[in-house]
Amino acid sequence: MPVIRYPSPLGMLTLEADTNGLTGLYLPRRAPSSSAASIAPDGDPILDEACRQLDQYFAGKRQAFSLPLAPHGTSFQRRVWAALQTIPYGHTASYQTISNAIGNPKANQAVGYLVCMKEQVLGSIVVF
Repeated sequence: MPVIRYPSPLGMLTLEADTNGLTGLYLPRRAPSSSAASIAPDGDPILDEACRQLDQYFAGKRQAFSLPLAPHGTSFQRRVWAALQTIPYGHTASYQTISNAIGNPKANQAVGYLVCMKEQVLGSIVVF
């Protein structure tokens, strides 16, 4: 799985991709340990485009991303991540709002756990 490090105002981000899309974008100190030995050479089209769009985002020229996403996770995790991607730029949503959006209003604690424990970034620079 190709991996690249991206220097950002948040610190060094780690981006992972496979042939289907971006599989993860991790905040500093949250990258999987397996990523350390598999830095991708220049030329991965998905990672190159992700870096280009991140450059635009951090320069204030982009508010939404148009990358193919392919996060690995359970059905529940994928539903939560999809709901997080619907939060508009500059807005927030509670864990309860996300739980309601995925059709499981009693899952707010599980949503909170997923968001806090994974701390991945995908979609609209949503941390989850």
